[in-house]
Amino acid sequence: MAAELKVNTIDIAAYLGSTMHPIFYLPDYAGAIRVLDVQVTGYAAGTSIGLLVVTATDVGTPVVAGTVATFAGTVVYAEGVVFEATVGTPVVQPGQWICVKQTSGTAPANTLLNISYVLGQ
Repeated sequence: MAAELKVNTIDIAAYLGSTMHPIFYLPDYAGAIRVLDVQVTGYAAGTSIGLLVVTATDVGTPVVAGTVATFAGTVVYAEGVVFEATVGTPVVQPGQWICVKQTSGTAPANTLLNISYVLGQ
């Protein structure tokens, strides 16, 4: 039996600066997921430099646990433009947050991050 594909599209809103932005949590009882594909798009002008999708621990201020996907170069948002990430470490363990992190820049309001994944490793 083939694994069931799940797609989660998250509005990461107007995202500023180099802080980590937690977007969703994988509960301890859920089991691991395998990320297959990641894209980002924005509906207005903005720029993200060093944009990553990372995992983070759930203790106080989140701490980066690993990089899931990397966007090459600088993401320059514009209406109708979709940016594809390279997935490097696809397995996300339970008890971790999936987060967006960038070194600098400003993602516009209504920036959408799309993550396709399957349950299990």
